[in-house]
Amino acid sequence: MDSDMGVLRYELHERFIEINQRFDDHDFRFDEHDKRFDFIDACFERVDQRFEKVENEISSFAKQSNKNFSNMIVRFEAIERCLDDQHKRLTTMESGMLELKASLGRIELMLRQLVPVQ
Repeated sequence: MDSDMGVLRYELHERFIEINQRFDDHDFRFDEHDKRFDFIDACFERVDQRFEKVENEISSFAKQSNKNFSNMIVRFEAIERCLDDQHKRLTTMESGMLELKASLGRIELMLRQLVPVQ
């Protein structure tokens, strides 16, 4: 019976070593998978940082574009006011010239009455 127990212990010990080796193999595989996941995670982190950088650049560009557009609108409004002022001046000048033409016509008529044309 002791020999049967010895054989059984030996078989159990061998089985334990085999199972332990399998666990070690699985641990090694899990470690390899962890390394791959860490590598992939690091890649995603770099991609995320690049996206953040691009997002910040786009945001900065949009702010600058909005500022430039606002400045352009202000300048166009100033040009529009200047053109309106010039239009008013030209309209006033045109009225003055029409009045002057009418006055010159009256003066010409008076001069013809004073000095008859031969």
